[in-house]
Amino acid sequence: MEEQEKSYSIDLNETADPGESISEENYVQTITEVSVVTGKPMENDENIMGRTFKSDDDAYEFYNAYARTVGFSVRKQSASKRKADKEVMGRIFCCSREGEREKHPRGTPTKPRALTRTGCMARMQIRINDDETYSIVSFVTEHNHELFSQDKMHLLRSQRKIQPAQATLINNMVSAGFGATRIFSYMSEEAGGPQNLNFTQEDCNNLVQAKRIGYLKEGDAKVLLAYFKRKQKENKSFFYTIQVGDDGCIMNYFWCDAKSRLDYSIFGNVVCFDTTFKTNGYDMLFAPIVGVNNHGQTILFGYALLKNETTDSFVWLFETFLDVMEGKEMKTIFTDQASQMATTIKQVFPNAHHRLCLWHIFQNATKHLSNIFGTHKSFASDFRKCIYDYETEDEFLLGWEQLLETYDLKDNKWLNNLFKLREKWSQVYGREHFCAGMTTTQRSESINNYFKKYFKKKQTLSEFVVQSDKAVDARREKARKADHKSVSTQPDLTSVWEVEKKAAEIYTRKIFNEFHSELLRLIDLYLNSILMTEQQTYIKYHHIL
Repeated sequence: MEEQEKSYSIDLNETADPGESISEENYVQTITEVSVVTGKPMENDENIMGRTFKSDDDAYEFYNAYARTVGFSVRKQSASKRKADKEVMGRIFCCSREGEREKHPRGTPTKPRALTRTGCMARMQIRINDDETYSIVSFVTEHNHELFSQDKMHLLRSQRKIQPAQATLINNMVSAGFGATRIFSYMSEEAGGPQNLNFTQEDCNNLVQAKRIGYLKEGDAKVLLAYFKRKQKENKSFFYTIQVGDDGCIMNYFWCDAKSRLDYSIFGNVVCFDTTFKTNGYDMLFAPIVGVNNHGQTILFGYALLKNETTDSFVWLFETFLDVMEGKEMKTIFTDQASQMATTIKQVFPNAHHRLCLWHIFQNATKHLSNIFGTHKSFASDFRKCIYDYETEDEFLLGWEQLLETYDLKDNKWLNNLFKLREKWSQVYGREHFCAGMTTTQRSESINNYFKKYFKKKQTLSEFVVQSDKAVDARREKARKADHKSVSTQPDLTSVWEVEKKAAEIYTRKIFNEFHSELLRLIDLYLNSILMTEQQTYIKYHHIL
């Protein structure tokens, strides 16, 4: 088929009002006067040829909008510029398929890219006027290639542009913890499909990544410090501190806000501490210090990012925590079995009862005694009795001796070392200490799992801290809902006992429900037998059901 080229030229003396510029509304109106089938101007060509623009950028936006209705992508060619001030004197905007591919400087590559240039001559040329505006002096409409349909226009490079309002929404969603994939999916749904957006998933990914790169260019630690200072300016009770190593590098961070400090003053008798969670680009340990509130919910007293699990790091963290909390020492602290942790707690919190996580102990038992667990099915039950079931110290000591003798484990090094720590894990020794219903560091582990919903595997420190704050805000909203429920509702009492009525008045709904369950079990008891000895009288009860 013979290619034809049509061009249009004008007399610059017959241009439209030089002061006329192209607003969004104007050029939308103009492009509707162009056939979207052929790409040719309609009969009143002067609507195209008579256009005047305040800048070459305005001219580009006009031509790109025209290209979107026709079905092609636009590229800027080199401009002629005034030597004195580099002002653009003239420029050609062409179809992106203009020209031919240049030869590769090192010959034909092994995997050459697909051809995109077809020598298309479609273009728009502008020239500067005496009043510094620009006019169209040439407009070629014919293309030598197939044009794109409207449902594919969002894939063309010049048509892909994230608008400022869209960029703001994306950045806000990133700050709220959404990833690029979920953000694009949401915006596609709102637009009625990805074809109705003016950008692609790749563009969304690039914008999110650009924000992270911006953090790194400015200095991630610098951005994080600026965030901490801004939080402290908003509330003077916000606290943060940093430990710097001998080489001048930042080793550890600790921060907490006014709400965390208030919660610790009320609920800080029992805390849980765990350092098993890594989820930032620097592989630092996330170490939240957590407790439990009057609704039985996990709450956070402070947050740390630690470079390592050395005694020095733990001493720095706990001494900082104790200082921030005005010297209030917890009554009980749950941790894992790390020796550095035990040394630190004894040094910083000498009056606290140190409890070891029972879940971790049982997991370590299955690791160190795997052959015993595999050979003797009854061992797990007997070992669990030593942890949970015995009522007195004498019963525990007797049961432990029987365990070692039954399974021939008297010389087992791991069990002997564990026995030396018995006051930290056997329930016999823990019942006299207030533990807020905790027996493990599960609260720390559950809070870690909760935080993982907000974090990505690799994040800058500043992103990490911002997301942790948002995660905490969401948890506190649950506490507010529980407060509201306790104040605005009354439980349905099932007895005439005064103790139940009094409990309903002073307990939160969560705690009352636990109390009520025990009360019902008490009501269901009936006297089974009485056994009298010279020393004591034993009364035995059974449940009705």
